[in-house]
Amino acid sequence: MEQRGLRPSARRRRAVALLALALLGLAAVLLLASPDVVLVDGARLPWWALVPVFVVAELVVVRVRTRRETVRPTFTELPLVIGLLLLPPVALVAASVLGTAVTALLRRTPPRKAFFNLSLVALESALAGWVVSVHLVGRGASPLAVVLVVLGLVVALALVSALVVMTALRLVTGDLDLGLLRSAASTGSVCAVGTASVALLVLALLAGRPEGLVPLVVVVAVLVLAHRAHVDLQRHHGRLEDVHRLVARVAAPADGPLLAEVVLREVREVMSAGSATMAWELADGTSSGLVALVGDEVVRQDVPPRGRWWDEVLRGGAEHARCAAGGGHGPGLAVPLGSDRSQRGVLVVEDRARSCGAFSPEDVRQLRLAADHAALALQRAHLVELLQVDLEEKERAARTDALTGLANRDGLLSRLDGALGACGAVSVLVVDLDGFSDVNEALGRDVGDRALRAVGHRLGVAAGPGAVVARLGDDEFGVLLRPEVTTREGRPEGAPGREVLARESLVRARGIVAALAGAAAGVGAPVELGVTGGLATGGAEDDGAALLQRAETALAAARDERVPLRVWSACDEASAARRLALVVDLRAALLANELDVHYQPVVRPACGAVLGVEALVRWTSAEHGPVAPDEFVPLAERSGLVQPLTTAVLRRALADAARWRRTHPTMTVAVNLSTRSLQDPACAADVRTALAAAGVPASALVLEITETAALADDEQTAASLGALRRLGVRLSVDDFGTGHSSLAYLQVLPVGEVKIDRSFVASMLADRGSAAIVRAAARLGRDLDLHVVAEGVEDAATLVALAELGVDAAQGYHVARPMPARALEEWLGARPAPVPVPVQRPATLRRAPG
Repeated sequence: MEQRGLRPSARRRRAVALLALALLGLAAVLLLASPDVVLVDGARLPWWALVPVFVVAELVVVRVRTRRETVRPTFTELPLVIGLLLLPPVALVAASVLGTAVTALLRRTPPRKAFFNLSLVALESALAGWVVSVHLVGRGASPLAVVLVVLGLVVALALVSALVVMTALRLVTGDLDLGLLRSAASTGSVCAVGTASVALLVLALLAGRPEGLVPLVVVVAVLVLAHRAHVDLQRHHGRLEDVHRLVARVAAPADGPLLAEVVLREVREVMSAGSATMAWELADGTSSGLVALVGDEVVRQDVPPRGRWWDEVLRGGAEHARCAAGGGHGPGLAVPLGSDRSQRGVLVVEDRARSCGAFSPEDVRQLRLAADHAALALQRAHLVELLQVDLEEKERAARTDALTGLANRDGLLSRLDGALGACGAVSVLVVDLDGFSDVNEALGRDVGDRALRAVGHRLGVAAGPGAVVARLGDDEFGVLLRPEVTTREGRPEGAPGREVLARESLVRARGIVAALAGAAAGVGAPVELGVTGGLATGGAEDDGAALLQRAETALAAARDERVPLRVWSACDEASAARRLALVVDLRAALLANELDVHYQPVVRPACGAVLGVEALVRWTSAEHGPVAPDEFVPLAERSGLVQPLTTAVLRRALADAARWRRTHPTMTVAVNLSTRSLQDPACAADVRTALAAAGVPASALVLEITETAALADDEQTAASLGALRRLGVRLSVDDFGTGHSSLAYLQVLPVGEVKIDRSFVASMLADRGSAAIVRAAARLGRDLDLHVVAEGVEDAATLVALAELGVDAAQGYHVARPMPARALEEWLGARPAPVPVPVQRPATLRRAPG
């Protein structure tokens, strides 16, 4: 299609017209200089007989099609050569010009173009006639010389024609197209020589043996048919290559618009079209679009426009190709985009090059094949897009905590690794909710879940907008603290060093821990939460997982030290490794029965009589040496070994008590019972089995439980306490006075003993408050008919004071230190008979200094 901006101006049209007149003038000069002679004597041909030959030669066109170009060799040299040999120059010019004029009329060539073509044909014929009439006629040239001159002449005419056309195009467009000259010198010259050779052969046969034309015609016909078959085969192979290339191009992963652009570029090239368009709509409404390729411009639209000539094909109403032309556009072809009901679409090509002619049925089939492959590729791209979205959602879910909507451990680690690379130094705070398991057990999982969501929200508010909050598991949360140094525009500036960031993060972490502690609002029940935290700071050389582990190590150290916040230090690394090794060794020691049990005697304060002993576990590791109970018992509780540890101590203590009771029938043995053991439904049954195995009555066993465990408001703990009480075992509340619960619970709990904590007993003579607590506990025990035991007796004066208060039993270093079973037997054997201690009335008890 000719662009409006490329139409010649009036001045350029005049220049082309003047060129045509110049060509006519030159042709006239050549005719005047040419004698009226014929090269072949006695073989004159009526000039008008050559006119139809010129017309047929002009109209018969053989197209040799390549990619974007079609080569059209002509046969005009055939009548020209015949005229050169059989007609004088004037007759040759008249026949050629008249034949060209008839052809222009049949083709409806525009007048200006027809006039230019007539001028060019006149010049070519006049020039050829002048050369032959002046330089060959009457000079006695041999037949070979005539042949060579004629062949050279047709090549020269092809070059002259190319030069004239190139000049005309330069006048019209202003561009110098040297390609025309190169094409004339190569393809044009070869075609001209071939056609001229055929003409000379025909004349030679006519002059000698006319019957020789029959086999020539047969040979030519066979060659023509063979050529057509070869062209068809070549075209078929070319189309197969086009389809193969299209399939290979659309097989590459791409989204819909990009894939459509790839298809359009291939289709436009194959169809020799000026523009190509693809529009599609998925039946489920999830995707639609239009991509058009016009020249080098790509047009994309989300919704295909209406009112186009191919709308019917897009709507699926036509199952065949539709052609259209109009609006200044060349021929167009539209085919449906696939036959699947899940997708509607159309593939359109327009503005085909005129030299390629109209679209053939073979073009329709090829475009349909391309449309089918494009439809499959679009569906595949849509499915890949859906799978990608689903994969991203799954990855997001895998990095998100389902309960709180916060990041989970994997999500925090991913963000942590990115922050380490971007910021250079970051801090991680890990916080744990103290006693949260009691909330779940006492108030139910629903309340616990609401509390966790409330904590997550409060944690995000307290951490600030730049932090990343994650739930690491159960009641443990993590916070990524980035540097707060930014420019005025809010972009990160030079990050502070690790030491500066560590100080800033410590301040922020203290604020976060303080903000979390206290009542959790909006959970539907009163929930008081304690918080323990661990903080670690790392740099770009650190690994995210290692930094998070450091924060968790600091959290474990904070639990052991019973502080609200602990900052990781290098020594904690060794402590963490030691704790891990101790857990492994403790598990092996339990299996090998390598734990020891020491016993501390319990005596009556008034006379010193031995009432029983308390069993205290001891462990000497083969690798780490003696390990304090305060170190390995909490490890056993966190690692799930506390239950087998309690069972091992219970069985050993009952076996030893059975032996001692042969000489001390009233002796009791006290064993500490963990909270986890009380939550085991088989707790009472296990105790009954151990008593039966040792042959010890239940009345000889005292099970010490913490105040928190005794007051736990869950059904299983209450059931276990009731079953143990019914078994006949005495239940003792250990460390009495250190808890936070109401004393009214002692009226309903099935306990028979309270054990006053050593912190009050050891300071009762020096501290008025401690003395008041011990006095109140002793009076409460008498009023509730409970056995009262005081631990932590360090001197004789304290023992006397306890006797004066009416405390039932006492233990401590003043009485005896914990000792192995054999040493206890020796201590019992060497123990003198009980001697009553002088006891004053409680009113005369020495007061602690005020």
